[in-house]
Amino acid sequence: MADKNYYSFMGRLTADTKLNYTKLDEAVLNFNVVTNRYHKHRETGERIKTALFLKCTAWRKKAELIDQFFKKGSNIAIDGHLENENWEDAQGNKRTGIVVIVDEFYFMDRADPTEQHQEANENRVNDDNRGNQEVDTDDAIPF
Repeated sequence: MADKNYYSFMGRLTADTKLNYTKLDEAVLNFNVVTNRYHKHRETGERIKTALFLKCTAWRKKAELIDQFFKKGSNIAIDGHLENENWEDAQGNKRTGIVVIVDEFYFMDRADPTEQHQEANENRVNDDNRGNQEVDTDDAIPF
């Protein structure tokens, strides 16, 4: 059986994003997403919430778009793959972790109703301005 490295999840951004660029001028965005899982305690039946914090990295246009349209608390769905991350901590210890590399992302929040309302009002103003133009009624009536 072939190996498969695919991870798909939905969650919320834990902080506002900050876009960075590499020395080769490629956009890169490192951000964290929290996803919650609910389950019942075996003995008490109590509903328990478990949070999983995932470190994510997006590159190039995906990085720019996520930075532009998402903020702390935004819902996002991500399809990606997992990669090992290696680094050395302040004490010189070798550390490893896993990061989700974003292959695709999806907007999960509805559009902000205040933005939709504002856009509708702007369109209404534009329609009203067109209504102020004089119309020669003799030419406008086809009969």
